[in-house]
Amino acid sequence: MNHCYVVNHMRRVLGAMMLIGLVCTVPKAHAQAVAWSAIAAGCPLESDTVLKDRASTSSIFGSVSYSPGSSETSPIRFTCPVSGFREGRSSANELVMTFIPPTPPCQGGVKANLLRTNLNELERGNTIATVTFGVVGEPDVKCETLGGVVLRCTKFVRLPETFDFDTSYYWVAGELSRANTSCNPTMVGVHLRSR
Repeated sequence: MNHCYVVNHMRRVLGAMMLIGLVCTVPKAHAQAVAWSAIAAGCPLESDTVLKDRASTSSIFGSVSYSPGSSETSPIRFTCPVSGFREGRSSANELVMTFIPPTPPCQGGVKANLLRTNLNELERGNTIATVTFGVVGEPDVKCETLGGVVLRCTKFVRLPETFDFDTSYYWVAGELSRANTSCNPTMVGVHLRSR
């Protein structure tokens, strides 16, 4: 084997390895901005929702939707406690909701409220921010599609205040709604991020 062949072969192999490394590198800037997250299926359902067997949770997708064949049109509600931020994260200024819009579009929606209450007082939660979705094409809705089919969407809202876990409890109250039984919006999850 001659020396030139070995050098050229090594150049091709190293070049291919570098190209694979560039293509396979996952950008981490977005992931590092997430301070807290919860999948909808991991959030406790409200008692009324459970008693009426209104909700269906998916351990595969981590989502919550109306039970198949359910004649219920009352809202599905669930609570996601915010127990603190991930290590290395000290703030968040956006509430982001991930959901699957109903197809075909119908009268239904998803909503996430970020609430706060003081540690030392008996009071109802005060709503800090609300993010809602009703129709694809709303402002601030970003959807992933495959072959023209909407897979899932996100929508966010800016938060008007900073978090203080020394003085307050925080939680996200999620809600699904529909006007008729053929409409089935799905909540995937919520997260808090800093941008």
